Amino acid sequence: MNVAQVGSRPRQLLLQLVGEPEIGMRPELVVQLVGRRRVAISPEQYVVRNGRELRAPREIDVITRAGDQRNPTMSQALYDIELEHLEGGRDRLAAYRDKVLLIVNVASRCGLTPQYAGLEALYRKHKDRGLVVLGFPSNQFGAQEPGTPAEIASFCQSKYDVSFPIFAKTDVNGPAQHPLYAHLKAAPAGGAADIGWNFAKFLVGRDGELIKRYDPRTSPEQLDDDIARALGASSVDR
Repeated sequence: MNVAQVGSRPRQLLLQLVGEPEIGMRPELVVQLVGRRRVAISPEQYVVRNGRELRAPREIDVITRAGDQRNPTMSQALYDIELEHLEGGRDRLAAYRDKVLLIVNVASRCGLTPQYAGLEALYRKHKDRGLVVLGFPSNQFGAQEPGTPAEIASFCQSKYDVSFPIFAKTDVNGPAQHPLYAHLKAAPAGGAADIGWNFAKFLVGRDGELIKRYDPRTSPEQLDDDIARALGASSVDR
């Protein structure tokens, strides 16, 4: 079966396609199964099979007919997203399954860049309980991340002694936005709106569901209680 993502269609059509109870999908999300790999697409997009548009529920149900792969969720789709590390190599978010994730778009020349220190402090404080901070450099806001991968890595290490994972330079808005950011913004707690500036933060639970989105001006220290709750720790344990 060749299932491909193409173009855009009105939301009304998508809801019509996924509205049948036996399909077992959320109306907010369609998940393509290509072999045994899930690929999330946005509500404004539609799919084709063998080059033909899927126009009826009886045709779209083939996408979920895969035994134990039925009823995919947004959290499952999250873990199939591919990431590129800052200094080379690729991975999937499945490498961080069962962890609490704090996902942040970072920049080296921003007024909020000192938040690196707070992010590193959160990571060191909670990593043994299962927190992972994931940094995604982006040059989309005032061109404040212009450096090469080597320059970004050197800055993070020399200035803030960053030890959490940093990934390749990433678009977080627009037509070239990374699938991770499309996924996060489409989640119920994602707010749908574009990222406003550097150091926007997304807290994802161990189950892969987005817990909360935070404004760039929210300091890492202000997230401490939410992170502790997500990790299953009480404030007295901290």
